[in-house]
Amino acid sequence: MNTGSTFDLRRLRADERPRFDKATKDGKGQMPAWGGVLSAEEFDQLWAYVRSKADD
Repeated sequence: MNTGSTFDLRRLRADERPRFDKATKDGKGQMPAWGGVLSAEEFDQLWAYVRSKADD
């Protein structure tokens, strides 16, 4: 859950997968890059989880 100091991933729309991929694989701000850590399948699972909690 977002405390207001960072972007709330639940606000990502279904068509924003490329934005999600770039931020999670390359890192953004204080968030570290996970591109060399997680597999493609794990990114898919993470995206599915984020979308299951989406506001829309």
